[in-house]
Amino acid sequence: MTDLPSWRLKRRQAIVAAASRLFAREPFDRVQMDDIAEAAAVGKPTLYRYFPSKQDLYLAVCEGAFLDLERRLEGAAQGYPPAVALKRIIQILVTFLDEQMSTLDVFNQEAAPLPDRWRALFRRHRQAIAAPLRAVLQAGLEQSEFHNLDLEIAPGLIIGTIRGGLANNAGVPRRRLVEQLTAFALNGLGATQGVAQGQQGADPRNIPLRARGFGVS
Repeated sequence: MTDLPSWRLKRRQAIVAAASRLFAREPFDRVQMDDIAEAAAVGKPTLYRYFPSKQDLYLAVCEGAFLDLERRLEGAAQGYPPAVALKRIIQILVTFLDEQMSTLDVFNQEAAPLPDRWRALFRRHRQAIAAPLRAVLQAGLEQSEFHNLDLEIAPGLIIGTIRGGLANNAGVPRRRLVEQLTAFALNGLGATQGVAQGQQGADPRNIPLRARGFGVS
């Protein structure tokens, strides 16, 4: 795409921008390529030269959304202590993934392969999405706010928990879900590290409310 002449790149960007506006207003199956061509002020044959199918165009819109998400995540932690920065990142991810996953859930047969293609796109962006999260966790370790974190595993666990939380709590207000996901990330289940490792003889009355394995000191 970067090898395109500037005028073609601008036209492609105009098509994607027009499609993005239409997909934001209407479900996937109600947006027609004719509508997108008209909104982008190009002929339909021109539209198909850039994007062979509506699915290809929709994924280009998603690609732009992922790039915008990465930019937002990079700035989310600046100037905030790690625990607050973590909540800000979780909130951004909940809002973004909720919108994306809700759209995928209502695709009809016309878009049957699209969820798999979206998941492949998500996997390609996952490392870039996880990087700001990893940086916040690293800062929390260095400032002794967080403890016993595996920085190779923890970011993916948090992202996976967010996706699972959205998938399994469709009727829960998203603000409430953000609060619970943040509390879970910061405080875990409230078990001591010894209990988590299966040590015997621990008195449940002595288990603190604060996590020792994945939480705030």
